[in-house]
Amino acid sequence: MLQLLSTHQDLQNRLRAEIVEARSVNGGEDLSFQAIDNLRLLSAVIRETLRLYPPVPYVTRRYVKLFFLQETLCIFFIYVSITYFY
Repeated sequence: MLQLLSTHQDLQNRLRAEIVEARSVNGGEDLSFQAIDNLRLLSAVIRETLRLYPPVPYVTRRYVKLFFLQETLCIFFIYVSITYFY
């Protein structure tokens, strides 16, 4: 996240202003979880960072279907792997 903010100086300045304003409303004290949760730009920056650099590079799902075909048990497997790299 810090690397992204360093390449987007205008966004870094807006985010810093949002945090400074929230601290001044809070009397200069540390922000509570609720106060941090209300910082809309911070939430957007975190979501965008996680979208660009997900903590899990791929997800694998397995689908299993059991069925009978002329009194014979058949098992149908589908494996799907989703990659998050662009």
